[in-house]
Amino acid sequence: MAKLCNIIGTILIVAVIVVCLAVTVPRLFGLSSYVVVSGSMTPAIPVNSLIYVKSCEPATLQEGDVILFYDSKDGTPITHRVVENDTDTQKIITKGDANNGIDMRPALYTNVEGRVVAHVPVIGAITGALGTVMGKIAAAMIILAGYLLAEVGRRVGRKNRGQEK
Repeated sequence: MAKLCNIIGTILIVAVIVVCLAVTVPRLFGLSSYVVVSGSMTPAIPVNSLIYVKSCEPATLQEGDVILFYDSKDGTPITHRVVENDTDTQKIITKGDANNGIDMRPALYTNVEGRVVAHVPVIGAITGALGTVMGKIAAAMIILAGYLLAEVGRRVGRKNRGQEK
């Protein structure tokens, strides 16, 4: 029982640390992270994926690249695939993989955040939740619970080893 408490406690602590590292470490390499909230890029990028975006010159984007840009009407971040890059008008025609047609409004060069270079399914839902006040409280509680479980496991294990002698 002591060993099980120790293992579960350690797993809880490591899980929170890994999720936090998934957001913070990529920043050291110049990447921004975002959570995908719609299914427009499924199956290539599922809902609740954490995507990593690398800033780039919009003129270098090519057909097939997946980019993140901000909607020119309301500023919503959108992740879609490049269909055509018109360097003369500085507009990019985009389309979500799961959508039937191209987007109604092209992405303006000034609204392009960058190219999506990687994504991790599911973890976006967790990192999104941890970004809220309640999520941070929950993470702290999970770490505390993990520490307490691991400590109980260590103490019970020491006590059991002492009784065996």
